[in-house]
Amino acid sequence: MKLNLFKQLLPLAFVFICACAFAQAIQVLPYNRITGKNSIFLSDIVAADGLNPKTADALNTVRLGDAPKLGEQRVLSSAAVAKAIRSNRVLRHLSFQIPHSVTVENRGFEVSENAVRRELLKSWAKICLDCQLTIKSLQMPAMAPNLKHSKWILEKDEQLPRGAFAQKLIFISANGRPVIYWVNGELEVRRRVPVLTHSVWNGVRLTPDDFNFEWRDVTYATDTTPIASQLVGQQIATVMNAGQIIWRSSLVREKAVHYGQIVRVTTGAGDWQISMQARTEQDGFVGDYVNLRNLQTNRQISGRVIGPGMVEVQ
Repeated sequence: MKLNLFKQLLPLAFVFICACAFAQAIQVLPYNRITGKNSIFLSDIVAADGLNPKTADALNTVRLGDAPKLGEQRVLSSAAVAKAIRSNRVLRHLSFQIPHSVTVENRGFEVSENAVRRELLKSWAKICLDCQLTIKSLQMPAMAPNLKHSKWILEKDEQLPRGAFAQKLIFISANGRPVIYWVNGELEVRRRVPVLTHSVWNGVRLTPDDFNFEWRDVTYATDTTPIASQLVGQQIATVMNAGQIIWRSSLVREKAVHYGQIVRVTTGAGDWQISMQARTEQDGFVGDYVNLRNLQTNRQISGRVIGPGMVEVQ
């Protein structure tokens, strides 16, 4: 009976011993950051929490090689790390967890990524007041340590980036000269746009029940969308499915004036304005310049179409 009990407890004892050994193993980290050093030591690549002073001192004496230069990285093999550990009398009797490879990177001094994100979003929000902006990824540059206490600014954009961006991060060095780095990333832009509530055929004129406004990703959009008042009564140019965004190009571009039509012509600005009637001598869309015939003088004039049946003369 004792023998059977022993056999039952033996696997549990084995698991307990392995768990204890695993818990006491010193973990070598697969990715590490280093700056301002000429050499890499074992202490630079291990998790130091909970180590006794004797072990910590031993880790500080094991040199693994030259430190990478600014902006570069060095990859150490597990065999190289294990060999360095065995060279130390104190460490060779301890248990280490060593990954297949260990990367040591020198990224230098870094500006707060959160601060850069805030400044970028603040700048772009002024360009698009009705947009929801999200920085999906951001890669910070490796910067020289002597710029640590220097002031920095981000170059201002006049338009939103379309997806991927490269933004100038400008430091003012001690001698007053600008030092330029680049911040790279990806921006997502969302706006409230008109979306069809059901499928429609080409030629159908839209009613308020045909569309809703929803937040959609328009980061890579090459067209703009009309507002609600510009949609009602407009014709769809092609067959569209429910859920599709209604772009300006989705609508039939209808002529605002037609040949031979009597239109209202306005001229002037500010507090005074003169209006008269004229006959168009050609068709035109909003924004087009068309020729007109003055009904009173029979003289030909030219003006810009500003709306249905309306032309402006400068």
